[in-house]
Amino acid sequence: MPKRYRSLILMFALWLLVWLFVSWPAMQDDAFIHLRYAANLFRYHMISYDGVHPDYGTSSLLYVWLLAALREFFRSPVLPRVVSTAFHVGLFGGLAWAFPRALRSAPRLAWGFALLLLAILVMPMAVRWLDDGMETSLTLCLVSVFAFAISRLGHSETISMRSAIWLLVLGFVGTLTRVEYLLLMGVASLTLFFSQNSLRRETTREASVSGRLRLVGYCAAPLIGALLAAGVIRATMHSLVPDTAIAKADVSAPWLSTVSAAVSVFESSVSLGTVLFVLWLLTAAAVIAYRRRVSLSIVAANSLFPVVLALAALRGQQVQGVRYFLWTLVFPTLWNILEIGRAHV
Repeated sequence: MPKRYRSLILMFALWLLVWLFVSWPAMQDDAFIHLRYAANLFRYHMISYDGVHPDYGTSSLLYVWLLAALREFFRSPVLPRVVSTAFHVGLFGGLAWAFPRALRSAPRLAWGFALLLLAILVMPMAVRWLDDGMETSLTLCLVSVFAFAISRLGHSETISMRSAIWLLVLGFVGTLTRVEYLLLMGVASLTLFFSQNSLRRETTREASVSGRLRLVGYCAAPLIGALLAAGVIRATMHSLVPDTAIAKADVSAPWLSTVSAAVSVFESSVSLGTVLFVLWLLTAAAVIAYRRRVSLSIVAANSLFPVVLALAALRGQQVQGVRYFLWTLVFPTLWNILEIGRAHV
């Protein structure tokens, strides 16, 4: 661990606390919509905005369920702000704790990228988007856990049944958080399979047909969990896509308008938009440079942003904030940083 790591982390943590204190009164109006759904779920035991008619107007079922559970103990209207802030602090603290353990023998470049990512998470723009009462900080916590798990298991000699079950559970929970994480779980499964397949070729290990089928099944665990969650959402909500997402889509809109809107939200978000985007590109280039080739696992792990942008353009989806793209950058950035460390060993 670099000698200055602890002092920098302490400085970042103090900086984060300052911005949290300064911005505490701020909360996004959509957070009150989540809180209303949570209150009605607590009172009437159904997802409903008016408490009479069931509807699917929330972007995150899991977040509403969490708020509803906490409503029994805390009736304050700032509950969403408290929850989002707790997950933001947990995200920063978790990464600050996990990086030294994952990057013990990593080159300075990996440590530099890790510190830059932590610095981004304590900037005012991060507080703006991760502490606004929405589910963004919760989702990024899940994405970070996934990135560490997929990177570690991709270099493990074997994937145990226990690990596969945990991946399935994480895939299930993640998709209940946001339904578009179906794509994330698919990408995670492909990344894990390509990493394992490459490892087996490098070690010239022979595997039986049953062993290969077992590997495919274990690597597909995140996607299987996501599909199970999608089934639950479809069965309970009678729709896979939230009403809010349907209302913000216009297939007749030119695809350039979606791209232009995406560029605009990245520019306006500065550190959490433009800087994070550049960091992702730099980490991807660094992984390729360290491995001296473009592997299928690298392509899969770094495909999220272009795929999501393309799908949004095809749907004519209105992009109203950088939070809709954050998970597509955080997952590959974390995976790339961890892979730089592993490639150096």
